[in-house]
Amino acid sequence: MSGTQNSLIIRLINDRAVLLVPGETELRALDEAANRDWLVGAVEAGRAELVFAAPATNVRIQQLSVSGAERKHLAKSLPFLLEEQLADDVEGLHFAMSPLDKLNYAVALCKHSDMEYWQSILADLPAAQRWLAEPLLLPLQEGEW
Repeated sequence: MSGTQNSLIIRLINDRAVLLVPGETELRALDEAANRDWLVGAVEAGRAELVFAAPATNVRIQQLSVSGAERKHLAKSLPFLLEEQLADDVEGLHFAMSPLDKLNYAVALCKHSDMEYWQSILADLPAAQRWLAEPLLLPLQEGEW
């Protein structure tokens, strides 16, 4: 995934927001004022992009292939294209997609209630420019999957 090497990553560990800073081995607990102030300063100075790593246990990631006709209306029809594969009601789910090529998309989905919970934990922190599922932040190695 390009662009994450200069990113500050917020993760949740035991429902506690922590910050991963490139080049550092220790996590910064964001419930500590000094770490929170450092993060605010870094974001305000534009030193790095802020990314929230949505917990992998709560986010489903899959690939979806569509026809040219389906692609035209994909933003509205996405939940219903996947409905048969899901145990949860699509009304209670949030869907995000990203094109892999012309007719193939990466799709991530999670419960609205999970997103609301994460937002409540993150409410006192600077807004993350991107939310990504944790597995998407793993480094890509040639020949591995």
